Amino acid sequence: MSSQTARSADRLRDAFTLVELLVVIGIIGILLAILLPAVQAARESARRTQCTNNSKQIAFALRLYHDTHRRFPSGQYIYLNSFADPSWRDRRCWFHDVLAFMEQERLARTCAEFMANSPPNESHQIPDRWTHIPSFMCPSDPAAGKNTTYSAATFSGAPYGDNPPEMSQGFHGNYVACAASTHFGPARLWGKDGGNLNGVFYPKSQTRLADILDGTSQTEMISEIVLVPDQTGWGDWRGRYYYASHGNVLFSTAETPNTGVPDLQTGCFNHRFAPCTFLTGNMADVVVFARSMHPGGVNAAFSDGSVRFLTETIDEDVYRAFGSRSGGE
Repeated sequence: MSSQTARSADRLRDAFTLVELLVVIGIIGILLAILLPAVQAARESARRTQCTNNSKQIAFALRLYHDTHRRFPSGQYIYLNSFADPSWRDRRCWFHDVLAFMEQERLARTCAEFMANSPPNESHQIPDRWTHIPSFMCPSDPAAGKNTTYSAATFSGAPYGDNPPEMSQGFHGNYVACAASTHFGPARLWGKDGGNLNGVFYPKSQTRLADILDGTSQTEMISEIVLVPDQTGWGDWRGRYYYASHGNVLFSTAETPNTGVPDLQTGCFNHRFAPCTFLTGNMADVVVFARSMHPGGVNAAFSDGSVRFLTETIDEDVYRAFGSRSGGE
């Protein structure tokens, strides 16, 4: 064999055949199919751990507030949709009361001073209301921290049309306070509804640890909701801390975590991870249920400061009992 023929044979032996190339591609595809779910699961585990830490911080801040004021903060400052209340412009909620206990003293002071010195301004006009606070944002929720909300409805519930006014109504968070093991009651225009629910936090509540007769380790304080991005002509108010007048910063244990039963709100739109029925009248019943983007359940902080992951398969009666402070369950 000549030297030229030998070199040609070497070149042929150095090349990949089509079959070999396809086999390699197939092996790589199989490895990716095996590894990607594991990587995604590891990332979600890390996000859930961060969410657990957020819940712990909020629970600790609520306990510090209680130690200072001998009671927990009110669920929200006004009754549900009660615009006849003299303080109806002050639609803050428990979120503002714990800011000073979560290293947000400047923002807490700004909120308090604005409401005290700038009447008749309303709480959704507070300066720096769009400030993102990571401790109130679940890293698994892509909509966490939204701060622009469309004013989608009038008091009668009728949409403004295709071009509603867009308002920066402030930071929306994923963590809401437990108001009850029931629905919140009708959001009447002139009533004091939702003023005596059976949870730790409800409109104008002043619950003390001594009031939690079911035991602090068996009574929920905080859990999660899924935030819903707004669309043109429609606004979703759930998690809206600076405009808490519709029970949108509270939740109920009447339905188990990640339930398919829709929330009932005067400002929302239906979302596959957060179903909701938009209410068209102020006499309608309102409620929000706990949901998260974590597979299988939600994080929940209890009144003793502990945090547990409550699964979607939890017994309904047990979960409902977690929502009441003194039901004797």
